[in-house]
Amino acid sequence: MNSSDDKFISKLRSDLSTSLDKIDDKTAQQLRHARAQAVHAATIKKEDKSRYLPHWLSPASAAVSFASISIITIVLWFMPQSTTPTTPFNIVEDIALLSAPEELEFYEDLDFYIWLDHEESAT
Repeated sequence: MNSSDDKFISKLRSDLSTSLDKIDDKTAQQLRHARAQAVHAATIKKEDKSRYLPHWLSPASAAVSFASISIITIVLWFMPQSTTPTTPFNIVEDIALLSAPEELEFYEDLDFYIWLDHEESAT
């Protein structure tokens, strides 16, 4: 603080001290009573908080919330992508293909075609 602030504060203190000496007994008693009520109300509020909410609960709940959000974020970040096909199945086409007799002959000889492919690629 600078010197002008110091002067202002010292003048304010002296003025308040002087005015405190000039207060009559009834006003002083009312001020003491109001102060006592304010202190009592602050004490009750503090006791109510400590009765219903332990002093460690607020930091603990914040830590648990942070840890939960972190775990969920990490799990979702590293979760593999869905393996479901992107194109929908067309059941009508599948039924038409399976019901055609020419196509069934191909599937009956599928082992032969696989063997033939391996033989050709080996040579």
